[in-house]
Amino acid sequence: MGASMGKLKIYQQTVTQNLKSYVRMKRKITEVDEGDPFCNSDDAEPPIKKKKLCPLEAVYEELFLKGVSSDYTVVALGKSWNLHKIYLTQSPYFESMFSGSWKETNENKIKIPILDPNITVESLHSVLGSLYKYEVELEPCKVISTLATAMLFQLDSLIEQCSNIMVKTVNFRTAVQYYEVGVQYGLTEVQNAAFNWLLVNLMISVWKNLVTLKEISIELMTKLVASPELMVIYSEKAVYDLLKVWVYLQVTPTSIWLDLTPNKIIKLLKTMPRRDRSMSYLETDEGKCYLPVFQALRLSHVLEDMFGVKTVEEDNVIPQTTVRRVKYHLWKTLLRVNNTIDLGSQLTSVTEDQFLKHALRWGCQLAHMGSEDWIWPLFLYGARLLWRVVGNRAVTVKVVAPAQGGPTYVPQKIKLMMRLKVMSVDSQGHVTYSRCSDIMTYTIPSQGMVVWNVERASDPRLMLQVHLLLVAPLESAPTNNSAVQSVPNNRSLPSGDH
Repeated sequence: MGASMGKLKIYQQTVTQNLKSYVRMKRKITEVDEGDPFCNSDDAEPPIKKKKLCPLEAVYEELFLKGVSSDYTVVALGKSWNLHKIYLTQSPYFESMFSGSWKETNENKIKIPILDPNITVESLHSVLGSLYKYEVELEPCKVISTLATAMLFQLDSLIEQCSNIMVKTVNFRTAVQYYEVGVQYGLTEVQNAAFNWLLVNLMISVWKNLVTLKEISIELMTKLVASPELMVIYSEKAVYDLLKVWVYLQVTPTSIWLDLTPNKIIKLLKTMPRRDRSMSYLETDEGKCYLPVFQALRLSHVLEDMFGVKTVEEDNVIPQTTVRRVKYHLWKTLLRVNNTIDLGSQLTSVTEDQFLKHALRWGCQLAHMGSEDWIWPLFLYGARLLWRVVGNRAVTVKVVAPAQGGPTYVPQKIKLMMRLKVMSVDSQGHVTYSRCSDIMTYTIPSQGMVVWNVERASDPRLMLQVHLLLVAPLESAPTNNSAVQSVPNNRSLPSGDH
């Protein structure tokens, strides 16, 4: 490659010298004698001043655009380029072709089959042209086609430039596509950037954009829901609602839901005719492909209050055998709580992996809470946790009495494992600030306590994420919904076009 680059520099110098001689000769021929009476007439047009080309621009224009003294004609997607071997060999793709036993080695026409639909005539022109001027203008809207073409010609430097731009321009319009492109081309950095963006924004901005939500594949949605780092807004019940909307988008024509909102779709689903109770939606031919996504859902946290139980049973999306199994597990856990003197001591044996797999996931945007106080119900103890941000800094937790009609017993203190995380995002959803606590065991007294001091708590975009575990999980604790054998059946969840 070093010898080729040396030859290329000599070739460029020769071309540049020839071009300069040509320009000087042309300038002499076209120079106008100021004394020529024919050029001094009143109606003579003023001369047009042309911008002087630098050597690289001259090489690009004469050799690439005009194809002067070309060696090969490259043909792809019905377009031809007259190019030069010494420039083409900068690409390992062409270098291998010229040095190997390819049939194109001894031909002056190279036909390139294009199998990747991301490659366009425009991207081919741009990338081939970059071999002559060593740069390419990368626009975010065209970066995927440029990347695909750079992958074809094995141009590592250009691939890296495309990757950097994609990482910087992840947003609600590009995140899903960038993730899929990262997987397709093996670009781990792009894939991770898009995935991490979706973990933070899925239930904030993506949830509100139905077109983007529909683009999420089953594989990607499964990974997002299963991740302990998913920014769950409010509770696991909200994740369940999101999945219902997402499935509806997959099975319903776009024209029906394009003008709807997620909340309107949830209300619409409630008005649809109920299916036969003998079979859930995930057991139908239409629904069984979505089973892995609902298996990733932490169903036990959805069923920890009567509202969640009522919703799941009426929806009949999840197999009833699975729902009964999770409810039975919750009942056993409640018995453990009522019959164990020092339940909190068992938390010391919980590993980090167990904690992240079983913990409740709660979260909120602080600016959207409407006040400095907010309450999340606390199943198992019949009490509730009152959360408060004091003085824009201190996060406090207090055990408060249950709502009217609930259990009357309120424990004097509660022992639990907890991890808190705060983060702030910019207008594009990029994390600008993040801070995470260690996984700690706390004993919350009835009068409450400060669990963390938060910096930048007055930031209007600040979000709080809480992972919380009250009881050490049983060995048989369900981490997800067990697989259900699909039964062939033509019945399916009614969609908007039925």
